[in-house]
Amino acid sequence: MKKTKADAPIDTKYTAEDWEGFQELVAASDIQDKDVILRVLSMYQDPEEREQQIRNISAAFRELADGILPQLRRARMTINYQLIGRDDEQILAQIKDDATKLNIEELLYGATLYDNDITSSEAAYKKATQIYPSDARAYNNLAGLAYKQGNYVEAKQWLEKALNVDKNQAEANANLGLLALQQGDMLNAETYIAKAANANGLNEVLGNLHLAQGKYAQAEQDFGRIQSNSAALAQILNKNYQAAASTLKNITNADATTDYLRAILNARTNNLSEAANALKQAIAKDPSLATYAAKDLELTKVSK
Repeated sequence: MKKTKADAPIDTKYTAEDWEGFQELVAASDIQDKDVILRVLSMYQDPEEREQQIRNISAAFRELADGILPQLRRARMTINYQLIGRDDEQILAQIKDDATKLNIEELLYGATLYDNDITSSEAAYKKATQIYPSDARAYNNLAGLAYKQGNYVEAKQWLEKALNVDKNQAEANANLGLLALQQGDMLNAETYIAKAANANGLNEVLGNLHLAQGKYAQAEQDFGRIQSNSAALAQILNKNYQAAASTLKNITNADATTDYLRAILNARTNNLSEAANALKQAIAKDPSLATYAAKDLELTKVSK
């Protein structure tokens, strides 16, 4: 059983004059995400598609809806529905025996059932690309697996295949935005993320974008209850040390970066003994951090 959710617009009849005025209002405002919103406006000519892209940037659209365009609000209806099919065991068995008998939703879902067996998940997604080559999601998910393993060149190749199938595939654009952020390419990161307005997990992507832009309070808000290294970094930089400590404590599969962030957090709160212990654990997991730590002004008082 797989649950999905979709939003269905009832009426979105905005004139070109509406949107021209909207663009001028946004440009003159000081709202969060202004640059991303304006980039969206420049990319989409169809008013209905343009409005749909903007409203899906949840935090930004809430500020727009409440503060700039109350006169343009329209009714919306949210539809929930269930896709009922085989159970987990049946899906896994069918993937092994003959995956062509599964529909695309069952096959994509089945690829998630292998826990940490990346090889099996990858094989299932590749079957999906072979059986359903016109569905961009399998290519995007293969990119996610490659990214998780640090294979960034391969990840980009899969994402490009996803966009060849569907240039508007939101998750693929979001992931290309993250790759661009990693490479320090802020302009392309903003461009890709602007095309990812209805992507699953968009708030986490925006959190990383705002971190890179130095908007730490906005980044912390974007991450919400997500427990990740990036979320903890946003909290530390926003000086919300209690929240950062809780996040770091609850990160699943903590790594060297998690320990390094614990070192910085403890150094900032003048708990130098714990900072030193955390730093030693980080370096034990990733020796390359020793060179970085030696130059890190955050750790000048911490014994290396």
